[in-house]
Amino acid sequence: MRDALARLSTVSDGTPLTAVCLGTPHFSRREWDRVLPLVNGLRSRAAVPIYVNTARETLRELDAAGALDHARGPASSSSPTRAPT
Repeated sequence: MRDALARLSTVSDGTPLTAVCLGTPHFSRREWDRVLPLVNGLRSRAAVPIYVNTARETLRELDAAGALDHARGPASSSSPTRAPT
């Protein structure tokens, strides 16, 4: 992630990261399958929020599979916001 940040960021070195946003326009199921193992262990250590935009159908698939249970953690303000279905 540090390499990606270095390539994509336009801020000076040492500037704190305040959020991570993925999936603009939409994070695919395949992308979720790659990223979830990486972020599941970060929940308790995450210093910044991670926002992911995904299609409603992809969200339904992930919910049905229970794939987001650990990533969401306990209900809180950091839980994903859902668009109306």
